[in-house]
Amino acid sequence: MKICNKLKTLVCTVLAMMLAMNLIPAPGSDKAEAKGMDSAISWGIDVSAWQGDIDWNAVKASGVQFAFIKCGGTIYGFDDKFAQNMLAAQAAGIKTGVYIYSYASSVADAAVEAQWIINACAPFIVNMPVVLDLENYRQQKLDPLTNAMICQTFCQIVEAAGYYPMVYSNRSMLRDKIGPFGYDKWVAQWTDYCYDESAAFWQATDSGVIPGIRGNVDIDYQFKDLSAYIIPYGFAARDGYVYFYENYRRQSNRFINVNGGTYFVDAYGHLIAGALYPVGEYIYYFDATGLMQTGLINLGDGLRYFDENGHMAIGWTNVLGNTYFFDPATGGLAVTGFLSDGVYTYYFGSDGSLQKGLFGIGNSLYFADANGRLQTGLVTMSGLSFYFDPAKGGALLVNGTATDAFGHVYVADANGLAVMIR
Repeated sequence: MKICNKLKTLVCTVLAMMLAMNLIPAPGSDKAEAKGMDSAISWGIDVSAWQGDIDWNAVKASGVQFAFIKCGGTIYGFDDKFAQNMLAAQAAGIKTGVYIYSYASSVADAAVEAQWIINACAPFIVNMPVVLDLENYRQQKLDPLTNAMICQTFCQIVEAAGYYPMVYSNRSMLRDKIGPFGYDKWVAQWTDYCYDESAAFWQATDSGVIPGIRGNVDIDYQFKDLSAYIIPYGFAARDGYVYFYENYRRQSNRFINVNGGTYFVDAYGHLIAGALYPVGEYIYYFDATGLMQTGLINLGDGLRYFDENGHMAIGWTNVLGNTYFFDPATGGLAVTGFLSDGVYTYYFGSDGSLQKGLFGIGNSLYFADANGRLQTGLVTMSGLSFYFDPAKGGALLVNGTATDAFGHVYVADANGLAVMIR
C-alpha cells in the first residue's frame, strides 16, 4: 500500500534523526540504574476481565491511586469488563488509563489499533496514559526497527487525538526486540527493582493482593510526573508551548472559549499567540496571550480591522460609520491619499478613512459624493455652483479660470463661486 510505505519511510526518518541527536538511547544500550518502590510517586494496578467483578471502592480504600484497564484488542474485540471497570473505577475516585493488547505486525496495523483505542476511550474519562501492550508472538518475530515503527506510529496517532500515549512490554523485549522510539515506556520486570532508568511506569509483580479483587493482580509504580501533561481543564505550559485541556484530553485544531475570550490551538495543540493566523477561509489575530482580537488594530506595519467574529477585513469595509480600504493581499490599511479604481478616484485621510463631502488637502478644497467618489467639473451645492478643476486633481477653482474637456471656460471668484463664460 502506497500510504503505508510513505508512513513507514517517514517514521524511519524520524527515528533515525532522534537516534542521531541522542534524544533516545541506542538499541540494546543499558545505562540503567535500579529504581524501586521508594522512587515511585504513586502506585496502582492494571486489570482486565480476568479479575472478574471488582469492588472498586474497596480498591480505592486500600490506597490504589490509578488503574490501567484493558479495553481489548482488534481481533477479539472489547474486554468483557472494560466499560464496567472504567465507570466504576472513576466513580471510586481512581485515575484510569487504558491499554490495548496489540496484534500489530506492521505500521498499518498499528494505525488501525490506535484508531480503535481512541474510539474505545471516547465515552469515558481517561486521565492516565493510553497504552500499546506490545508482547504478542507476532511482535517477538519482528525485527527491532519494525517494532519501533509500530510503537511510534501508534503513539503519534494517539497523541494527535489528545491522549497521552505510552508503550508497555517486558524488560527483555524492550531491550532486545523493540528499537528506539520517542515515547514513554511502561516496563514489566517482576523483581524488587526496575533496571530501566527510562521507565515512566514499572509493573513490579503479577501476584499482588488487593482488597476488592479476588485472586492476584498486577501492581504498578509510577516514576514520571504527568501533572503537567494530563490536566482536567484549562491551559498548561510546557516545553515552550501552551496547550489546552478539556476533560483531561489535549485539544487541537479548534477555537477555545474561556472566560469570555476566544483562543485557538493548532493541529499540534499549540496555542497560537502574537500572530496573524489563517483558520479556514479567514485570517485572525491572536495577541501575545493568545486572545483573539477584534476591531481596528495597529500591528506595527499599519492598521488592520477584525470584525466581531475576529475575521480580518479586506477590500472596502465600514467601521463605525467610516469607510476604509484594506489591501486584499495583506489585510493592511494600504491606502492614505488618492486611490483610483480605474473609473473613480477616492481620497483617504491620514487615519485611512474614506473622505466624503467637502474636505481639505493642504490649501485646496475637494469634494466627494456619498460613496467617496471624487467629483470634478461643475458641482452645485445649496443652489450655488463651484468648479473642481480636473487639471489640478479635482481641487476647487479659486480666483481663476479653467477649461473643461468640451472647451467650456469657467471663472471662479475668491470664494470659489463659478460661472461658465463661454
